Amino acid sequence: MGTIRSRLATTYIVLIAAAMLVVGAVLANYWSSLYLRDTQATLMRQTELVRGTMTDVLAYGPVRSARLDAAAAEIGRSLNVRVTVIAADGTVLADNENPPEQMENHAGRPEVIAALTAGQGSAVRPSATMRTEMLYTAMRVNGLGGTTAGVVRLAVPLSSIDAAVARFWWIIAAAALAVTGLAAGVAFFVAGRLSRPIEEMTETATRLASGDFSARPPLSGAGLSGPTARRAAERGYEVARLAAALEHMREMLRSRVDELTAAKGRFEAVLFSMANPVVMTDRTGRIIIGNPAAEKAFGAGASLAGRDVLEAVRSPELADRMEEVAATGEPRSVAIGLFDPDRWYNVSLGPVRGDAGEVTAVVAVFSDVSAMRQVERLRRDFVANVSHELLTPLTAVRGFAETLLEGADEDPAARRDFIKIMHNEADRMVALVEDLLQLSRLESGRVEMRPVELDAGAVVDEVAAVLGPQIEAGGLSFENSVPSDLGPVRADRELLRRVFINLIGNAVKYTPSGGRIAVSGLLVDIEPGLGRRAAKAGGGPGGLTKTGGGEPGAPRREARFVVEDTGIGIPPEDLPRVFERFYRVGKDRSRASGGTGLGLAIVKHIVEAHGGRVWAESEPGKGSRFWFALPM
Repeated sequence: MGTIRSRLATTYIVLIAAAMLVVGAVLANYWSSLYLRDTQATLMRQTELVRGTMTDVLAYGPVRSARLDAAAAEIGRSLNVRVTVIAADGTVLADNENPPEQMENHAGRPEVIAALTAGQGSAVRPSATMRTEMLYTAMRVNGLGGTTAGVVRLAVPLSSIDAAVARFWWIIAAAALAVTGLAAGVAFFVAGRLSRPIEEMTETATRLASGDFSARPPLSGAGLSGPTARRAAERGYEVARLAAALEHMREMLRSRVDELTAAKGRFEAVLFSMANPVVMTDRTGRIIIGNPAAEKAFGAGASLAGRDVLEAVRSPELADRMEEVAATGEPRSVAIGLFDPDRWYNVSLGPVRGDAGEVTAVVAVFSDVSAMRQVERLRRDFVANVSHELLTPLTAVRGFAETLLEGADEDPAARRDFIKIMHNEADRMVALVEDLLQLSRLESGRVEMRPVELDAGAVVDEVAAVLGPQIEAGGLSFENSVPSDLGPVRADRELLRRVFINLIGNAVKYTPSGGRIAVSGLLVDIEPGLGRRAAKAGGGPGGLTKTGGGEPGAPRREARFVVEDTGIGIPPEDLPRVFERFYRVGKDRSRASGGTGLGLAIVKHIVEAHGGRVWAESEPGKGSRFWFALPM
């Protein structure tokens, strides 16, 4: 990149050279046109002379003759032109440069048409025969009685004109070169005087632009004295004013950069410390910046800058609302679900305005309300389920009580049956309330844990003794296969009993007569942090539904227990939800079994309270396997 001096001088030289070229082009064009007109006039006069010569030859009709060919050849040699004699119908009768019989009909040539209609004509065009640009002039030859005997045409190539113009251009180029060389010296001298102070200012401005605010202009403007004043006088008062303006700009830039740096630091500190995702887009929906929370939520940890908001967030509704904010400048808010039905955000949208008040960008602040929506959904489901579960026995109790009040108590057998049913329904309500209280204590963490090292196989034996009558009544076989060398498990005895009671009790309820129930256990080594993936790898064949556990730092060894039955099984679509509160697989058969719908939810919370996890496997018609794992 050249200096200002060289650029100024080059500009002067180019302007002078361009002016010389323009003048030369105008003169050359004028001279070429003048030369062409003179040549055309001369050729027309020559054509008129030739016409007089040819009149006698063509007087008795346009026919080919040796005399006609000789006349054309003689005139062509004398005038150094091409001579063509053409009949009135366009047939070429004679030509001094080409055999007439090889030439096409000339009735359509513009100069021939003009000569036949107006008496004379001329044209500048390429010659189909000679393959070069030619100047043509033609005149009509009249025969006896005023009839048209033919046309005499003369032509010369334009190469002579081109050669003359080329010589003229050489003269102009030589003159332009001499003038440009002289102007170059003057231009460099003048440009040096003008550019030296500007180059100094440019260097200062460049340093300022790069952030070096220690750069000072070479002249300070007003109040100059001594050598500085002389330099200012030499370089002009305007340069001194420029130096003063540059100095003022330096101070203003330094102050403004300090303010912007501080503001940027505060902005980034706030933006990057926000737990909520924040995204800023331009008017077209292209993301300008996104904080780390947004990159984690929508970009899988990668930068969001430059991506389209619809591509990153995948919400057409959000993209439409942001487009409205960019168009209207009015804030908006929208609730959107992203990626899966359980992930919801409330998004607040606001415009960013420029100095003129126009909307230049749109800011979106995302508030994750997934937990709130899930809690709200669980609350609604819980209230509905509890109401339903309590309403059923209460309705039965009230119905039988009304029946007794209406006179059924006079029948001792009916009265006893009704009171027994009311007692059973009351027991069912008590069991439901007890399960609700236990589940509430587990979820709130108010259960007092008394973990001790115990033999899980012995706990299974205790539970089998309690449920023995039900197992025998159902015609089932039971097997405790927990190995004796499994080792002690650290857990709360009563809570662990409750887990086995619920799981084995469910197996008893849903296993037909003649079926089998088995409890077994094993030790599994897992890698820290593998969590659920490790559980899936060691938990049995596919179809696992797992909850809890799996965080980094998990123990390297765990005890896994499985309660297996040969019952009716669980459909695949119900398997993922069996640990939810009040969720029933087959509502009719569940109510017939007398369950509350909270047993597996209690199992899940007890196991998770011990730092473990639960999951289930099942195949309809072949039985189910309920697993839970406890850290050793």
